[in-house]
Order: sequence, then structure tokens, then C-alpha cells
Amino acid sequence: MKLLPILALLLAAGATASAFGAPQPAALPTGAPVAPVTGPLTGSGPTVAAPSTVPGVAPVNTPGASAVLGQMMGATPDPADPAAAAADDPDKKPDPCSATAPAAAQSVALPPDLGIFFDAGSATTNTDATTLVPKNPMPKTCEHGRVSMQVMMDQPFANRIGALLSIQVLIKADAGILIDFGSLRQNVLSFSGSDFQVVKDMDIELKAQPANKEKTVFIYKIVLPVQTFKTDKDIAFNLDLKYAVDVPPNTKQPNWKVLTTPDFVVTTSNTADNGNQLQEGNVDKATVRSPWAMWFLVPAAVFFIFWPSVKRFVFWLNRVRPGRKIPAEEVAWKVFRKVFNDAKDYGRMSPEFVKKIEAALRVYIVQESATLEEIKFRMKGNPQLDTIIRVIGNLQAVHWARTDRPFNLSERALDDLYADLKKIVPMPKNF
Repeated sequence: MKLLPILALLLAAGATASAFGAPQPAALPTGAPVAPVTGPLTGSGPTVAAPSTVPGVAPVNTPGASAVLGQMMGATPDPADPAAAAADDPDKKPDPCSATAPAAAQSVALPPDLGIFFDAGSATTNTDATTLVPKNPMPKTCEHGRVSMQVMMDQPFANRIGALLSIQVLIKADAGILIDFGSLRQNVLSFSGSDFQVVKDMDIELKAQPANKEKTVFIYKIVLPVQTFKTDKDIAFNLDLKYAVDVPPNTKQPNWKVLTTPDFVVTTSNTADNGNQLQEGNVDKATVRSPWAMWFLVPAAVFFIFWPSVKRFVFWLNRVRPGRKIPAEEVAWKVFRKVFNDAKDYGRMSPEFVKKIEAALRVYIVQESATLEEIKFRMKGNPQLDTIIRVIGNLQAVHWARTDRPFNLSERALDDLYADLKKIVPMPKNF
């Protein structure tokens, strides 16, 4: 039993020697400028890093074996032991960004064109998985203040299932800290699975910009178009990214860690009831009502489509079976009968009535604009030539008479005119 303390002291001495002699992780190189990232995330690209103008952070070590064994045995840690000093120094304790419980956030203003400010309020810790506390924005800091973030949206409450949600993630990181956005290019929100998903055919917006003139701090703004189909009342949103603060010795790859944003609570609104199952409701085929304009547009479209064919068919039908051609005497007597009936109702044969009779007679004899002399010459040999000349002369005497000396046809003259018209234009049988 006396050998156990001796063996413990030997093991502690060996662990202390290895702690002092082991190579330390190298800090990230400084002064490596990389262009800021702007625009939507499309395709694949390299890791984003801000230009570094400050020295790297000293590596973080865990307590050595000597400190652990000393505490187990009740001994006081040696102040000269680096591992024991790291265990007592709160600034050197591990402060990873993978924990979902947020710490207090600092108030840092973003550049004007980003237009968003970090909230200076105290952070809310969602440690209980069954109790989610909504807060907008939800802040978080890690890596001893070198990385801080906020998650926010315009309306985190009264959201519907499957609705489009625009969630903004702001990350403030010291220059020299690497952040890999490659997972976002593959629409991966969480490495362990998420209740949210990126809306199809919508791009993720990413902007990077320095937060001060010295460019020692950079701001990354991410706008995520997401949706969720979970029916819970409160749904926690988290975004996972890879980041690195140093490069291990004898390696070229950064020491990648997981950065997890705080639990940002999205509150949903009841759609039907307070149950946990989504009700299907009426899944029958719905009757689509046509707009009222459809009743006019469909016949018009049919008319314009088939009108050329209908027109061709009508022309063909008229050639094959031509319609009845109205005789010239029937056309003339339709005018004569109407004029005489109107004159009878009016009480006299006015000049307007006389002009209609003369016009119809001239159309029948095909002498619309000929004078009396021209009619005599053109219709020489016609047995009714004298009657035609007499009738047209009497009609012209009426409508060419002076207004102060009107020339009216008497009842006998009207009867003679009617009889002469019957001689010139044969009356159809159906009249």
C-alpha cells in the first residue's frame, strides 16, 4: 500500500514533463486577405475568412495529469504548472460555439448598409428541452467573446405550417477566425438534422463586411428562406457551421469545430385545434369555378379560330346552291309601295317622297345620273320611253319647285303616276 503514493507521484511528474515539452497548436496566420462574400449561395466555394490584422489566439489547454492527481489527493496546484494555471484561469477555459445555451451578448453596431444592430440585452438560456423561451433577437457569444451571433426574424410568432419564414443570422467574428459556409451551399441547416428546411428554388443570401475601420472584426449576415411542417407550438431553430480558431501543429488543416446558433424559438399558430395530429380535413376534389370572363372569352376564341373555315364554307355553298336573287321590279315596287303608304299617312306627296320614287325608277331603268335628253338617246326604241320621260319630268317638277311656290300633285295626278309606274315597272305577283 505504501507504493501507491510513490507511483502516483511518478505518473504526475511524467505528465508534467510531457505537458512542457509537447508542441503547442499554431495560431492562424495573420494578414491573409480574402475578399468579402456577397450575393446568394450558389455552387461550391472555399472557406470564408476575414483579413487578419491581429495576432492569433494562444492555444487552449486542458488541465494536466499533475493537476488532476493533485486535486484527487488534496494537494494544492503548482502555480508554475501551465495546465493548472489554465484550469484556474476562466479566460483559458474551453468556450466552444457548439453549445446551444447562449451567453451574454455585447452591443456592436453593424455597418450602415447591413442595417441591423446587435441587441445589448441579456441572453436567455434554453437549457430545458421542454421549455423554450422565445426571444427576438436571440444572442450568443463564445470563444471568450471572439465570436458572437444573433438570430432574428421579422415575425417569429403566429406562423402557419409550411409558411415561408425569413430567418436572419448575424455572426460577428474576429479577423483570423475561419468560418466554413460550404454546408449552406448544400442547404444543410444542422449536422444532426433540423425541423426546418430551405425552401425549394430559393437562394440563401450571404454577406460579409468589416465591422470597423481597422478590419479587426467582421460581420456575416445570412438570410435563410426556410419552412417547417412540424405541428409543435414552439419550434427551436439552430444553424450549424464549421469554424476554426487555430491550426494544430504539424498539420495544414485547421482545427475545425462546430458553431451552433442559439435556440431561436419560432411560435406557430393553431390551424384547427390544439391536438398533436394534423387533421386532413376534406380531401375530395374541389370544384373549380370559372371566372365570369370565361363565358365571353371561350366563344370569342372559338369564333376567331373557326371563322376562316366558316367563311370558306359559305362561299362554296353560295356557288353550289346560290340563294334567291331578288328581281329588279320587286326591289322597285317595295320602294313605291312604302312611299305611297307613307304619303297617304302624311296627307300629301312631299318632295322627299317624290325623290325616293324617282331614285327607285332610275335604278330600275339603269339611268341613275342621266338627264332627260340622255335617257331619250340611250333608251331610243323602248316602247315605254314616252311614259318614262313624262313620269320623271313630273317628279322633277315637284322636287325642283321653289319653296315659295311649291308644286303639289293632285289626287288625280297621283293616280296617273301610280298607273304609269305599273306600265313602266311590272308589278310582281306577290304584291
